[in-house]
Amino acid sequence: MNILLSFSYQRKLVWVASILLIVLLLSLYIVQVNLLTGSAFNISSLEGQLKELRESNKSLERIYMETIQLRNLDELASVMGFEKIGYVSYIKVIDTAVAQNLSE
Repeated sequence: MNILLSFSYQRKLVWVASILLIVLLLSLYIVQVNLLTGSAFNISSLEGQLKELRESNKSLERIYMETIQLRNLDELASVMGFEKIGYVSYIKVIDTAVAQNLSE
C-alpha cells in the first residue's frame, strides 16, 4: 500500500514539475519574443536615422567640394599671374564702324 501511495505521490510530483516547467518555458518564450520585437523596432528606427545621416553627409560633401574648388580657383589664378582688378575703364569708339578700309 505504501508503494502505491508513493507511486501516486511521485506521479503528482512529476505532473506538477512538468506544468511548472512548461509555464516557465512559456514565460521565457514570451520575454524573448518581446525583446526580439523591441530590438526589431530599434533597428528600424536606427535605419531611418542612418538614411538621414547619409543624406546629410552627401550634402556636406557637396558643399565641401564646392568650397575646395573655389579655393583651388583662387590658387590657379594667382599661379597663372592673374590679379584682382580695382577699376575698369572702357574704350570709347567715336565712329560706329569697328574696322575701316583705308585703301579707298
